[in-house]
Amino acid sequence: MQETIETRNTSCKNKISKAIRTALSTPSQDPIPDISKSTSLFDEIPDELSEFVSQFEEAGGKCIIFTLNRNRMRANDKQYISNKLSEIYGYVQTEIDQGGFQTVLNASPKLADVLQTFHIPFVDSIPADSPVDAAIVYAEYLIPRTGSLVFSQRSNLLLYPSVRNLAKNLIVLAGCVFAHDLKDLFVQLSQPSQNEERPTEDVELQFDMMEILRPTRVVEGNYTVANPHVTLVLLVEQ
Repeated sequence: MQETIETRNTSCKNKISKAIRTALSTPSQDPIPDISKSTSLFDEIPDELSEFVSQFEEAGGKCIIFTLNRNRMRANDKQYISNKLSEIYGYVQTEIDQGGFQTVLNASPKLADVLQTFHIPFVDSIPADSPVDAAIVYAEYLIPRTGSLVFSQRSNLLLYPSVRNLAKNLIVLAGCVFAHDLKDLFVQLSQPSQNEERPTEDVELQFDMMEILRPTRVVEGNYTVANPHVTLVLLVEQ
């Protein structure tokens, strides 16, 4: 019986090998397609904001949108800006209060002044093995196709080394800045930000660390520091 099986397998291998040799030696009648290496793999997204919010919430995230009047912001309407900041950070405080978060980490030093202005208590460091109740963090870019958030140390973010290890709850602040794909993301991250002074001759991968986070929907709300609940406070200019 063993010899019969081996013989049968050998016969099948020979048939497959012969078929491959025949195919390789037979000229193709169809022309080789002209493949563009510069064309994007994906179709354009007509409404990036709607696509991002849909994907983000489907993955399990919570998205709160605050609309900013672009003209009034650029005209430096101080009262309007003050009211909007009060509205935005008032919501952040409400999220903290409703969640019963006792200890909140500010993982983005650039937010320290505004958090202090609106009397939102926070700590600016934690032991590596002691996650807090919630962390406030700033995301530089949004990826609409997957509903993902992009964090990088270019914005002085404290990654520790990952935003997944900070707290069971993440409160993320972000503007409506989209990256279409990884290539586009790397190009944008390689460019100096407004607060950076970097040489222009070598812009390839100049940022120190980057992380892409997509929310995770968990059973019965049992979030962990590895799979935190993500609330996104998204600022959209119109």
